Amino acid sequence: MVLHACHNRGSRNSRSPEKAQFESWAQEEMKMGVRTTAIRLLMPKKRMLMEEALREERIPVEELKKKQWELTQKIIRHAYENVPMYREKFKQAGITPEDIKKPEDMKKIPITTKDDIRNGFPDKILAEGTPPEAIEQKKSSGSTGRPTPYYADTRSYDEERKAIFRIQNAMGISADDSVVLIRNTNPESKRPVRRMMKALFSNTHFISTKEMDLDNMNRYVNFIKKHKPKMIESFPHQILQVAKHMKEKGIRIPVEYVHLIGGNLNDKDREILKEVFDCKIYNHYGAGECMHVAYQCEKLGPYHLEIGRYFVEVIRDGRDAKEGELGEIILTHLYNYAMPLIRYRIGDVALAGGKCNCGRTYPVIKEIKGRTRQMITLPTGVILDPNRVGRTVGRFCMFFDDYQLAYRKDKTLILRIIPKREYSDETEEKILNAVRELTKNSVPIIIKRVKKIDKYGGEDKRMETLAEIPPDLTQANSRA
Repeated sequence: MVLHACHNRGSRNSRSPEKAQFESWAQEEMKMGVRTTAIRLLMPKKRMLMEEALREERIPVEELKKKQWELTQKIIRHAYENVPMYREKFKQAGITPEDIKKPEDMKKIPITTKDDIRNGFPDKILAEGTPPEAIEQKKSSGSTGRPTPYYADTRSYDEERKAIFRIQNAMGISADDSVVLIRNTNPESKRPVRRMMKALFSNTHFISTKEMDLDNMNRYVNFIKKHKPKMIESFPHQILQVAKHMKEKGIRIPVEYVHLIGGNLNDKDREILKEVFDCKIYNHYGAGECMHVAYQCEKLGPYHLEIGRYFVEVIRDGRDAKEGELGEIILTHLYNYAMPLIRYRIGDVALAGGKCNCGRTYPVIKEIKGRTRQMITLPTGVILDPNRVGRTVGRFCMFFDDYQLAYRKDKTLILRIIPKREYSDETEEKILNAVRELTKNSVPIIIKRVKKIDKYGGEDKRMETLAEIPPDLTQANSRA
């Protein structure tokens, strides 16, 4: 040490270890950008959550599943002891938490439906003894039907933030990158201190769609141009309306990523987004009452499940769906102690299984297929999802502007079409034959030429297919 120190004094170009370490650190901070550096220096908790978030998705899967099961058993016992609705459900099923010894035992617990939540709200579903400061009342968007009121547990928000960090990291988004969020309301705070903090630590810009219509669509386009986002995050229908306007006007705005939340788009509509934004399209899956359940990584393949926050089941005929098999998503929220959701039927359908070689250890599901209200179950038991219908009807898209296939309670299929000028009786006959082939002539099919289609089962959900009686894949005798 002494000789080394003396040598440093005699050399003009030599550096002390402390100086070299500082310069190395400074170079790394300069690469990160101002906001990322501010977070690292001034927000130790946020920095800790970010580091935890990225570490957790690389933990060995067996270790993850062990922790997941411990959290699952803990929330089950809490619900049984503190929530009237679950005490009643367990009693009717003739079980107690002691009967749930392994993951396979979860199927002994009755499924919780949205009607259970609506009918029990608030007294039967709020956990007894929950402190008022831990409760935030919200409601779902209603994209699977009527909006559902629910209580969020503010004590779970750190875990939710970690999920957001993982999603953004998969897209390479940092705090310094410009992001535009398209929302129904603008969550920007009116408090000056909050606004100052957001400007310092975030480069996120909100645009409200409360007044979105064709007359002021240019305002949304100019907003995106102004902020030059690396990513736009939006509900599918909202960003699609902007993209269609841009395509019509010949406008192109390069954006690295478009992140779809709360649903998906068919292949035809995804191509419109790619054309006007020259972007990659990411999806993540969740709902108001169960946020950020699964996300796509940079491979743009299957969805990585947030198994540290949810116990996720894909159920078919009362059992776990097999690889590549269609099933209903059933969720148990592991951190909402204010209003536990145990085996919650959220109303979505997925393809089970899948593999990803990205290096993350989170298990995956192959594909989110859509809402159960979009699944058409034919008398033969075959289930038609929006993509399957879209591949058939979409072959004729040059002849119409839009379509919707609805399955009525009288077991009749109604195909509504907004025709273009080129649409003819011959075209209609070809479409009719294609749909007959798809359904194997198992139901009557009527084609109606219309000027407008009401596609919205909820505020933000665009439906190419609509079933008046959605299938229940958790029960026996469902086939696809």
